[in-house]
Amino acid sequence: MGALSPSITTKLAKMLPMLASDRDGEVVATAAAIGRVLAGAGASWHDVAALLSLPPAQRPATAERQASSMAFSFIHLSPEGARRRVAELLAGSGWNDWERRFLTDMENLLRGKARNPLSCKQAQLLTDLYCRHWGVKP
Repeated sequence: MGALSPSITTKLAKMLPMLASDRDGEVVATAAAIGRVLAGAGASWHDVAALLSLPPAQRPATAERQASSMAFSFIHLSPEGARRRVAELLAGSGWNDWERRFLTDMENLLRGKARNPLSCKQAQLLTDLYCRHWGVKP
C-alpha cells in the first residue's frame, strides 16, 4: 500500500467531487487524472479504498487540516484577539506571581489603541504560557 501524504490527500479531495459530473467525458478524464496522481505517489485506487475504510480519526490529515493544526502564536493575533486570550488565561489557575503579573500587564497593554502593541518577546512568552495552559503545541 502506498503512502498518501497530506498533499496527495488534498489533491484527491479536490478531484473526487468531479467524479459526480453528469458528463461521462469529465468523469473518465477525472478518473484518469486521479490515477496519474496516485501513480506518481506510488499509490493506487486500492490505497484510496483502504483510506476511506479507516475510521476518520485514523485517516491522515489533508494539507489544509495539517496547516490549521499548526502551532498557535500570539504574533498572528489582532490586539483584541490577543486580549481575549490573555483574559482566558487570567481566568485560569496555576500561575505563579510573575506569570500572573505578566498576564495582567499584557491585558492592560492590549486594551490600548496601539496597532501592534506586543513585542516579539512578549508575544513569544504569551504563546508559551497559552500553549502550556491549554496543552497545545507551540
